[in-house]
Amino acid sequence: MKRVFAHIGFSTATALIVLNMISAVYVPYIAAGLALMLCVSLALKKYRQAVTVPLCLSSALFACLLFLCVYYSAVEPALSLSGKTAELTFCIKDLPQFDSGKYIYTAKATRILLNGAPQSVNLRVVSDKPVCADAFQLVNAKARFYSTGSNAFNNFGKWGDGIYLNAKLIEFSVTDNDVFCPMKYILILRNDIIELLVRNLKNNTGALSAALVTGDRYYLSNDVITAFRLAGVSHLTAISGLHLGVISGSFYYVAKRTGVPVKPRNAFIIALVILYMALAGFSGSVTRAGIMFITVFSADFFKRKPDTLNSLGFAVFIICLNPFAVGDSGAVLSVLSVLSLITLYPYLKNQFTKVFNYLNDRRNRKTYPFRYIIAYVLKSVLLSVSVLLYTLPAVFLFFGYFNATSLVSNILLIPLGSIATVLSLLCYISLKLKFLCTAFVLTVSGVDSLIIIFVKFFAGFELMRFSLTGWFSFVIAAVLAVFAVNFIVFKNKTLKTAFVITFIILAFSLAINALTQYNVNI
Repeated sequence: MKRVFAHIGFSTATALIVLNMISAVYVPYIAAGLALMLCVSLALKKYRQAVTVPLCLSSALFACLLFLCVYYSAVEPALSLSGKTAELTFCIKDLPQFDSGKYIYTAKATRILLNGAPQSVNLRVVSDKPVCADAFQLVNAKARFYSTGSNAFNNFGKWGDGIYLNAKLIEFSVTDNDVFCPMKYILILRNDIIELLVRNLKNNTGALSAALVTGDRYYLSNDVITAFRLAGVSHLTAISGLHLGVISGSFYYVAKRTGVPVKPRNAFIIALVILYMALAGFSGSVTRAGIMFITVFSADFFKRKPDTLNSLGFAVFIICLNPFAVGDSGAVLSVLSVLSLITLYPYLKNQFTKVFNYLNDRRNRKTYPFRYIIAYVLKSVLLSVSVLLYTLPAVFLFFGYFNATSLVSNILLIPLGSIATVLSLLCYISLKLKFLCTAFVLTVSGVDSLIIIFVKFFAGFELMRFSLTGWFSFVIAAVLAVFAVNFIVFKNKTLKTAFVITFIILAFSLAINALTQYNVNI
């Protein structure tokens, strides 16, 4: 059987998505049903020899058991504190955020003075005043607890980070004691990158460079953050596989060009990937990308040819060892984007083989002097369409709206964002070494300013934003049903017809939606 981890990873993830949408009370019944189906598949020779069905059912059953274990051992004890007030000791383990006049900290409670309370709980600490404590420095406080949400999908990925409780500080005092943790030094590095870039590049340009390198948007103004969201490119300011790929790819290219042998080169890239994952706080999207990169670069050590889809499935499975990670929008969108590039994009590109061959033919150099630009634009359009089709259900689930300008804005801003990411990192290095500082500062400021100008431009197209209201879920279901029938019933023989049908469904639905919104606005 080929691509074992692809089957395991995506079966586990699909099951966890369903489990996180329903009450935990029903999960044991689903587990029992899956166990029965697994036994039947093993009893029937046809399915047992095919392996696929038992493997997928086993993965789904594993997801159920994992979900139950984590929910009743970690989530339920933490949620039992909701609505209660208690004294506690905690340490801050990430850089602070500021939102709606409140200071917000990711923290870990080391002690909670309440009968029956768990003593080691991750918290989202909310305070009216800044908590002037270093990372992992102990703070004594009195706080009121309340839940971050009822499931993994309604708390912006907090459950995926192991944070099931908010703590509103009533009073606090910083102690002289601290907790030893290697992540403290990563936070010091992260904070140094942010402060150096913000201080030297000034205003939103420095804040954008800090966000591109570290994922921290603390210094970005609200209007710029809103513009990124409305333009459909907010993923540029959140560390993901794109940033990891750009940085590791740049270092890999330099190492290859300088003649570094394959194994030392791959070992260096793996170490760099792990460091960057830590710098990004091991977020779901960057963890997915990191595991996939590590799997691919490790292949040479075992003399195995890497398989991208299998590597992605393995990364998804590792991420799903945290059963609530599927509630992280960044991780889900990142996985779906990569999946579209592995499966759908090659198919679409293959349909334009004659066009690409014609553009790449040297004999047409005089006839088409801009053929490389044309080929790049065509590839970018196909990439955007591929990613759009795969991520649309997740966009509806997490955000409830779709921005049509993202098809164009991503074509322009992803290359600019990639360049800015590398330049921002090099700018930080130059500032630390005090070498060519002025040249890098001016260059990065210019590229960042250009990105912000384009983002605000694309954010201004209000008529291109479609709110995916409740009825749109039926449209998404219809699209998925068309592809499901194609793959299951017709065994991929009517893929072109499926594309035509889904395009008509989406175009017709979006047109009605736009007309409805236009009439409402009038």
